[in-house]
Amino acid sequence: MASSTSLTLQNYRLQGEKAAWDSVLSALSSSTDTSFDTPQSKNTDRTPIDETLLGDPEQQAILSNLQSHSDLTSTTQQRLQNALEGLEFKIDTFADGMHTIDIFQESLAELADKVLEEAAFALEKRDQEALERAGMQKVGIGDVLRSFGRAASASANANGNGS
Repeated sequence: MASSTSLTLQNYRLQGEKAAWDSVLSALSSSTDTSFDTPQSKNTDRTPIDETLLGDPEQQAILSNLQSHSDLTSTTQQRLQNALEGLEFKIDTFADGMHTIDIFQESLAELADKVLEEAAFALEKRDQEALERAGMQKVGIGDVLRSFGRAASASANANGNGS
């Protein structure tokens, strides 16, 4: 029973994760342009800046830093593109895993119901056999209580008369 509860909790957690992945997938599929264009890549007609025109070494350092940032942007674009290419497969694999867990959980629930049904039947049969062995299969609870009441009053009368 504890494993069924833990599986149910895990199922709820995984359904939440599935919903999150579905929202990511829908956001990606609603976007028609998956290229990550930056303003710099759209304006390719710029001419490079000649560092010798900058007289101040501090300005030359700033220009150098900005140009290295441009290289980082293209690297970042490539990494994002690579991540997007594998994302759909990962989401499909995740959805398949969720489906498998759902089927497993349903099978466990059906099995648990069958086991409980068989256990209840076995207990009922055992109780019936015990009543038959005691010769009380047709004796109701009311008859048993009346007999106890008579025995108690007879015992009380016997104790009261003997004092």
